[in-house]
Amino acid sequence: MKESKQDLIFKRDLLNRAEKQLKKEFVGIDPVIEQIINSVKSWYSFPFFQERPTVINLWGLTGTGKSSVVLRLAELLRVMDEFYHFELSQNERGYQTGIRGKLEEMYEIHTGQPMIIVLDEFQHMRTIDGQGLETNEFTQGIIWQLLDSGKFQFSDFPSDLYTVNEAIYLLRKVLQIGIKVKKGILNSTSKCNFSEDKS
Repeated sequence: MKESKQDLIFKRDLLNRAEKQLKKEFVGIDPVIEQIINSVKSWYSFPFFQERPTVINLWGLTGTGKSSVVLRLAELLRVMDEFYHFELSQNERGYQTGIRGKLEEMYEIHTGQPMIIVLDEFQHMRTIDGQGLETNEFTQGIIWQLLDSGKFQFSDFPSDLYTVNEAIYLLRKVLQIGIKVKKGILNSTSKCNFSEDKS
């Protein structure tokens, strides 16, 4: 899709106004705002020439306004219809409410326009837990696909695949804490306290 000269001028002006407005609303972080605006210029002006996603990493203490800046920028650039926010600190285990389910919902309603996906609290997307076991690898695979190519894959029967992966994950956790399983039956004499780590 080719952008007209008028469209490009409109977007350039909107970016300039957004930068000025953000600097008024978020005092003391002008260099950060300038870096964000510079990083999104190409994506915003020529989105259909992008072969890979534009990834912007904002880091800092919780509550310093990182998410608020991104949300406000999306409002100022008038792209809220294609803005999606994921809170990665929540350990969403269920398929329908998990990241994979939400991404598939996005796919169903996606208009083909470029979108903004915010992965908040990204430090929680670790690959292994304290005992060295893979943690929620199925969901993480989708996140890495998005960061790498801007795309993700799913089958026509994702819930079945998710259920199998979920069972494998829980079985690993059960075996890790010492519960014995024989022919699919838990050993009732095991005196282990199982509580899933939510951190």
